[in-house]
Amino acid sequence: MQSDLVINNGVASGTLHYISGWTEFSSKAAEQSGNYIALKVNGVPEGATVQYKLKGSSKAPVTLDQDRNIVVICTNKPNAVLQFTVTLGEEVVVKEVALSGITFESESVEEPAQPEGK
Repeated sequence: MQSDLVINNGVASGTLHYISGWTEFSSKAAEQSGNYIALKVNGVPEGATVQYKLKGSSKAPVTLDQDRNIVVICTNKPNAVLQFTVTLGEEVVVKEVALSGITFESESVEEPAQPEGK
């Protein structure tokens, strides 16, 4: 799915591999193939609510479960920005992660050929 993923100063870098036919991700055919990013949101105070969305998207924010693991299909690459909103009582903190440092493999990338006899 991904390799060498690092987030530093609000910018993600690494490689998102192309995955096709991932029916467990979504029942919508348009969301079953593409580049996906998997993240775990850490450092959130006990009792806080965490929501995320792709910045600029018309879709409503998604509230994370208590495990705070997410997998997002990246459709607006490489300009995509994940926006996280953490709410605890009256306090609201918004953090963004830009995907501008990510390498998005295309569908045509193939595994290297294995040497004969192996």
